[in-house]
Amino acid sequence: MSEDNNKKSGIGKVFETLGKKLAGYLIWTAILCVVFVILMKVIVNKIKIDADASIPQPWEVSVDFDEVEFGEYTSERKLVVYEQDLSVATTVTQAGFLSLEALTKKSVVIFKGMGNYTLDLSRISRDDIEVDAVDHTITVYIPKPYPDVEALPEKTQVANENGLLAFSELKLSLSEATNLEKKGKALLLQEFNANEKARANAEQFATDAVEELLQPFADACVKNAVKDADDPFAIAPHYTVKAKIRND
Repeated sequence: MSEDNNKKSGIGKVFETLGKKLAGYLIWTAILCVVFVILMKVIVNKIKIDADASIPQPWEVSVDFDEVEFGEYTSERKLVVYEQDLSVATTVTQAGFLSLEALTKKSVVIFKGMGNYTLDLSRISRDDIEVDAVDHTITVYIPKPYPDVEALPEKTQVANENGLLAFSELKLSLSEATNLEKKGKALLLQEFNANEKARANAEQFATDAVEELLQPFADACVKNAVKDADDPFAIAPHYTVKAKIRND
């Protein structure tokens, strides 16, 4: 019995030793597998990075608008953005209105003219141009268009005891005609200035006109930047021109 036990004990030790060696092999094999996987990932990523680096990537060019001057964009220094026919009637309550003997106490003078709003482009400088490279916008701050009127004395009419007379039918000296024209222009301008709708329309038309005027030049600047880059992978950003009325 003792010999059999010794044999069994010896066999057990052999299996125990083999088990330990097998476990050690399995552990080392697992470690080697993990190391192999990590190395393969590193190698694959390195190959991918090298491959990506070798392929040119599209890139957006930077556009420099710092040297842009508004005066270069147009030969017109003043731009009429709104026009409107005007008519103002005034009652003459005294004889000799404007020292005109041709007008009586019951005369009604109907002045005719043309009102307009004009944008003075010469008042727009580089300081009024704001470039946002993130939003790709160019904001131009413009002055308010100013009102003016042109009196049309040839269309002026006078209603008096002799009926409806045209300006040309009045027997006026040069100074009398000048005084009448000045009076008419003052009344027409007063009427035009009081028209808030005309003012709002003029400002809207002014911003629209500047945006339409500047957009092609913004596009040209971008096109030149791409050309200067001399790279087929250079992308041209689109800048949108926006005009806003200044508060001055």
